[in-house]
Amino acid sequence: MCQPWAEEGVALLKKAAGQGHVYAMTQLAEIHVQRKEFQHALEWYTKGAEAGYPRAMHNIACCLDQGLGLAAPDYPAAADWYRCGMADIARRVIQGTMNPCVVS
Repeated sequence: MCQPWAEEGVALLKKAAGQGHVYAMTQLAEIHVQRKEFQHALEWYTKGAEAGYPRAMHNIACCLDQGLGLAAPDYPAAADWYRCGMADIARRVIQGTMNPCVVS
C-alpha cells in the first residue's frame, strides 16, 4: 500500500502530464511499470514519446520489445521507437543542445 503522500505525488504528476509536461508523462509511466500496470505505462510512454521526449521513446521501445502490456512483443514498433529516440538524441548533440554523455 502506498503512503498518502505518494498518491499526492502521483496526482501532481497527472496534473502536470495533463498540461503537456513530457517528463511527468514518463514518470507516471515508470510508476505504472513499478506497479506492474503495463497497459497504463504504455499509454503514458506513448504520450511522452509522441510529444517528442527521447527517454519515453526508448522506454516504450523497451516495453514493446519485451511485450509488456501486450499479448506478444511488437518488434517492428519497438525498432521504430528506438530509431526515433536515437535520431532525436543525435540531432540535439549535433546542434550542441545536448551533452552526449548525459541522456535525460
